[in-house]
Amino acid sequence: MKQKELLTRQRDLAVKLQHHFTVSQMRFENLQQELEQTTAQEESLLQMELLGRNTMFQASKPPLSPIPSSQGVHGVCFLP
Repeated sequence: MKQKELLTRQRDLAVKLQHHFTVSQMRFENLQQELEQTTAQEESLLQMELLGRNTMFQASKPPLSPIPSSQGVHGVCFLP
């Protein structure tokens, strides 16, 4: 009788451990998916921020003006 009880306890424990493992595995998969989504969102936001900074930087720079030069012999430019 005692051996039967021991086997029943072991079986019950195995079922509980299997359940805990399954729940833990599901939690891990959910957290991993959330992490991937959050990482993708952060990368997207970072790209948008960098694009915004580039646009603002380019807008704040005055346009390049040509450097005045005098044409020399054979089309060679001489800077003043």
